[in-house]
Amino acid sequence: MIRASLREFYEADYAFYYNFADDDISFAYRRLGYRNVLCGDVFVHHEGSTVVGADPVKQAEDLAKGRRLFQQKYCGIDAWSDVVNYEESMLDVLLHESELLRQNSPHILGVDVRCGTPLLEVKNMLRSRGISDASLAAYTTAPKYWQDLYYVCEGEVFCGDVDRVKNKAGGHTYDAIILGEFPDTYENPIALIRDLTDLLSDGGVLALKVRYYDVSDDLQEIVNALQNTPSKVSWNVDALIPLLEQMNCEIRLFPYMEFPAEVKQAFFDQLASIEEYHTDVRMRARYSEERFDTLMTKYVILLRKTQ
Repeated sequence: MIRASLREFYEADYAFYYNFADDDISFAYRRLGYRNVLCGDVFVHHEGSTVVGADPVKQAEDLAKGRRLFQQKYCGIDAWSDVVNYEESMLDVLLHESELLRQNSPHILGVDVRCGTPLLEVKNMLRSRGISDASLAAYTTAPKYWQDLYYVCEGEVFCGDVDRVKNKAGGHTYDAIILGEFPDTYENPIALIRDLTDLLSDGGVLALKVRYYDVSDDLQEIVNALQNTPSKVSWNVDALIPLLEQMNCEIRLFPYMEFPAEVKQAFFDQLASIEEYHTDVRMRARYSEERFDTLMTKYVILLRKTQ
């Protein structure tokens, strides 16, 4: 639903013939200073293939074209991966474990949270608990996200190299900090984590996610990884924990899996329909649920600054 007066500013970019017109409109209005509101009491039925056609190959091609077009228009921002990073597991842990967040006027910093979805999520979670005055701030190492973070945060938005976060965002302390990218994507994650814990208030918490393997949720990539186990990422749980224990923080570890349970079940149901899976011991061992879980399980590390 679009307010009629907004159509005078921007109605549609007809270049988005290949889908993503709704993503484009959402970005355009937010950058004009308006908010996108999810109406929880409104049911929307998406016609899907009856609108774009029943040919799945053509539909996939159209989606790919629209996705590329969106990236070209918005300086490389991806309408999917840069926006749907809800980080539900990390935020659930954060809200359950942080006493300071459950108090009035908490200060929250998001570091490399892309377009800011995790910050909006934690703000909505707090609002549902009666806390409506959370202050949001963000630091990004990628300039393309700065503009959208500016409209998400009521506080300041900083942009710079990863080793500048303490100098630029250190004007005050934060009750909670969210690190949106995996530590193994940084050259020196221990230095970054140490800088972020220095920005915490007493009792404040830093939440980050870690993994053993860099395997996406693409089924073919998972099959390939089960066939030939990839190398562990450099900064996995075993490598990080001993160094984090040297910091002045309490450490908690929470396993989780982003991969949908129903898709995992369908994957193993399909395997079970193959006769060789039942007769070949080596095949069952290679494609076991235990190996699947080892590859796909991630962890939330929660660091609480002690006084």
